[in-house]
Amino acid sequence: NYAKMLGLYCKDYKAKTGFSPYALGIQNEPMFNEPYNSALLYASRFAECLRVVGAYFAADPALAGIKFYGAEHMCTYGGNSGGSGENSNYIKYLLDDAATRAYLHAFAVHGYVDGISLDIGSAADWSWFSQKTDSYGKKMWMTETGFGSGSWSSMFNSAKGLFLALKYGHVSLWTYWVLEDNLYGSSSGIPDARTAVGKQFFRFIRPGHVQVESTDSIKSFISMAFKKGSDWTVMMLNENSKETEITLVPATGTTLPSSFHVYQSTENDYCVYLGKTTSTTLKLPPMSITTLYYNGTNPDEQWAPSPPKNVQVTNLTETTGKLVWEAPDPWEVNALPSKYNVGTNGYYVYRKESTGAWTKLTTTAITSLSYDLTKLKPGTQYTYGIRSRDELYNISAMTEITFRTPCTTNCPDTVLTLPQETSTVNIYPNPVASFTKVYGAAGCHLILCDLTGKEVRKMFCTGDEETLEVEGLPAGVYMVKVIGEGKNETKKILVLKP
Repeated sequence: NYAKMLGLYCKDYKAKTGFSPYALGIQNEPMFNEPYNSALLYASRFAECLRVVGAYFAADPALAGIKFYGAEHMCTYGGNSGGSGENSNYIKYLLDDAATRAYLHAFAVHGYVDGISLDIGSAADWSWFSQKTDSYGKKMWMTETGFGSGSWSSMFNSAKGLFLALKYGHVSLWTYWVLEDNLYGSSSGIPDARTAVGKQFFRFIRPGHVQVESTDSIKSFISMAFKKGSDWTVMMLNENSKETEITLVPATGTTLPSSFHVYQSTENDYCVYLGKTTSTTLKLPPMSITTLYYNGTNPDEQWAPSPPKNVQVTNLTETTGKLVWEAPDPWEVNALPSKYNVGTNGYYVYRKESTGAWTKLTTTAITSLSYDLTKLKPGTQYTYGIRSRDELYNISAMTEITFRTPCTTNCPDTVLTLPQETSTVNIYPNPVASFTKVYGAAGCHLILCDLTGKEVRKMFCTGDEETLEVEGLPAGVYMVKVIGEGKNETKKILVLKP
């Protein structure tokens, strides 16, 4: 009766949509007592049910092409091989049993530890899954998980889970649950870190791509590569606390494209387009995700607006000035049912520091075509950058402009950018969204104060790298006092809106 009901459902679905289901799961999370209509299908029961349903579908020409996946239990290898007793041994009953395996197209898991709490898995777990499914010629799928909160720390952790599943689990299907109310930002509809990570993966790893082997020689770094015809996608995650330089080296017999388009996400910039590169050596920021993309049919294809045009500095004095620019032309996306022109709806302004790092001055995009410069220093050289943001929240490459303020009296002997601090303690990233890292403060007390001097956080650093959490604090400027081990320093950080 259950097989008949599923068959009628699939036929009705095709009659109403014109599409036949590709694959069907006979039960979701079969070991959990769910509030919706469901059944507890322990491993042996699941196998028996699959054989009956599979045989029923195979006997009906209208259903015979539909495939089956399961068991959609949690994503630990031990949990699927009897770790919770024989009832949880789905690998034994669905894969190792030849009669049941004949009906199984893909072994599927969910990305949780208990049906709710996220679990990114481990390289070992995913490798065990892929070894087992590969040995039987079956697909490995991850058919449900979430992305946690929209903070960068949460999303960076989720991105690691995606890397592990794809690279070591060889998953050919990975499902985010659900798109509508989570992936495209918060209830305000404004994209956040979830959107950025989604773009880095989903936009550039497309149906038909085949993963090719990639090896890494850098600690706390992972890469993977995909190919379809002459199209290439290379993805890299840098978990190191410092900038990491990498070089792409093709394997013997492999030819890489002569150029790649570069897209990158960090805590402060979400899936920013960095432009086209012809270099095989790249410098990757700490805690970043980078995607290299090449379309063999259209090598100039970019998924981002053009940068602002005709950037200038006007009304320049010794201490003030104004950046002005023109909006870029719309870009065209090949959407269905027709092409669509995507316009620009905002801009981000940055300042280059003497260290070479960029400070983001507008954490929220501005809509005007100008930006007032204040608190400049006489006779000093500055470099600013501006990025466009389009209505789909894609962010362009940067247009840079360098200028020197005039000086009439007490001018410096040399032209400088902002003076670099001489300190053994560093805090990065800054500005801070949810957390930052403190380096070089081992054996010191950290005291975080607001501008009134009120203490809001206090901690002791046991190592040279410590995490300072700022979640829950109002946005604004805070002072970090570093005391101990011969140090007595004060650092300033900017906490962004949560």
